[in-house]
Amino acid sequence: MSYTNLHTESPLIEEPSNGLFKSLGYQHLDCFYEKFSKNSTLSRETSTDVVILPI
Repeated sequence: MSYTNLHTESPLIEEPSNGLFKSLGYQHLDCFYEKFSKNSTLSRETSTDVVILPI
């Protein structure tokens, strides 16, 4: 775990969660700049839609 920026949720929440999902066989995809529509990267319409797919 890297603590490069302690002013974000990344080191305390995001990175440990990503590690947990990876250990369970899931892959992390950073879609911070995703444009939302039916043709988006993950077919999400809004940022509140959650997508969990096994590798």
